[in-house]
Amino acid sequence: MVNAWAIHRDPSIWEDPTEFKPEMFEASSEEKEGSKFLPFGLGRRACPGATMGLRLVLLALVQLYNGLNGKRRESCPPALENMEVTTLSNIILCISIFLFALVFKSIIQKRPTSGNLPPSPPALPIIGHLHLLKEPFHRTLHQLSQKYGPILLLQFGTRKVLIVSSASAAEECFTKNDIIFANRPQMLAGKHLNYNYSTIGLAPYGDYWRNLKRLTTVELFSTSRLAMFASIRQEEVQLLLKELFLASTRKPAKVELSSKLMDLVFNIILRMIAGKRYYGKDVVDKKAMEFRDIMKEATEIHGSTNLNDFFPVLQWVDFQGVERKMKRTMKKLDKFLEFLLEEHREMRADSTHPSSGSSDASNKATKTTLIDVMLSLQQTEPEFYTDETIKGTILVRSMNLEVWDFFFMFLVLQVNMLKVSPSCVIHS
Repeated sequence: MVNAWAIHRDPSIWEDPTEFKPEMFEASSEEKEGSKFLPFGLGRRACPGATMGLRLVLLALVQLYNGLNGKRRESCPPALENMEVTTLSNIILCISIFLFALVFKSIIQKRPTSGNLPPSPPALPIIGHLHLLKEPFHRTLHQLSQKYGPILLLQFGTRKVLIVSSASAAEECFTKNDIIFANRPQMLAGKHLNYNYSTIGLAPYGDYWRNLKRLTTVELFSTSRLAMFASIRQEEVQLLLKELFLASTRKPAKVELSSKLMDLVFNIILRMIAGKRYYGKDVVDKKAMEFRDIMKEATEIHGSTNLNDFFPVLQWVDFQGVERKMKRTMKKLDKFLEFLLEEHREMRADSTHPSSGSSDASNKATKTTLIDVMLSLQQTEPEFYTDETIKGTILVRSMNLEVWDFFFMFLVLQVNMLKVSPSCVIHS
C-alpha cells in the first residue's frame, strides 16, 4: 500500500504541509511526472482516466466561479480558522485514499526468512497486525511509519503487506521496479464484482491487461475521444449552475455541494458510457433509480472490510455473509449491464440511430457513446471484445473511485478557496 496522505504531508517535500493551502496541490509539470503528487497513481498501472479527471476539475471550477460570481472585499482578509473542521476532515480523508493496493505475496514468500526484510511492529498470533489498525487508517499507518520508518512490513492475517509512506520509496516501486508491483492482490471483490479479475483495475499483469490498457487509453480516453464528449461535460456543468441558481432564489444562500458535485461526476461519466442521465432530483426514470440502488449497494460492499480476504479459511463458511451479498449484487448489476448492451445493439440496428448513418456528423459524434465504440470494436475483434470484457469496462468506468475521489477532493479544495472568509458571500 502507498499512503498518499503521508506523502502529501511530508515536510521534506512540501512547504507547511499541515496548513490549509489548497494551491500547494497545483503541481508543476515536473512534480506531476514524479512521485511527489499522486492523485492518479504512478507507473504502468496508473489510472488511464487521469486526463479526463483533470479536465473535469478545470471545467467545473471555472464554471462555478464565473457562474456564482464569487467576490471578496479588499478589506476582508481570509479567516481560515473559522472554516468548519468537518469539511477539512472530509478533504483530508479524500486525499488519504490509498491509490494502490499492492500486496506482493509471491515476492515475500520467495524471500528467505533471514532476508533483509523491512522493519515490522510486534505481531500477534493469527491476526498479525490487524489489531493496530484504527480509524482513520491513513493516520494510523502514518504514525507507524513515523516510528518504524517510511517502509514497513505488516501482517494482515495471512497476508503480508508493504506500507510505503515516502515519495522516494514510491518512485522506486513504480519506476525501477514497476513490473514487480504490476499485479494486484486476489480479493473476493475482484472475483465476484469484477468478472473474476477481468477488469483493468484488477486483471493480472500480462497480454490481457495490456489489451485493456490499450482499449482505455487509445479508444476510450484519447484526446480526440475526450474532445468528442466536451459538450456533455459543458451541459452537465451548466445544469448544475442552473440548479444552484434556483436554490439561491436570487439571494445569498448556503448550498450543500457534496451530493451535487457527486451527481455531476456520475452523470458526465454515464452520459459518456450510455448516453443517459441517471442522477439528480429531476431524474425519475425507473431504470435510473434501479441503477442508483445497485451502484450504491455495490460501492458499499466494495468499500467494506472483508475478513475473508485476510483469513481464507473463513470463506468455507462465508463469514459475515459478504460473499453471498457480492454474488447477489453482481447478478443484478450484470443483468443491468446486459440490458444496456442489448439496448444499444437495438439502437444501432435501427436506421434512426445516429451511428447508422446520420447526415449530421457533429450530432452523430455527440450522441455516440463508449458502448457504441466498444460494440464497433467487437465486430472487428470479437475474440477479445467479448460481452464480458465490455461489461467489465463499463463497470470500471462507472465505479472508478480513483477518478471520482480525486475530482471530488480537488474540486472541493478549490471551491473552499472561494469561501475561506465566511463574511465574504458568494452571490448568484
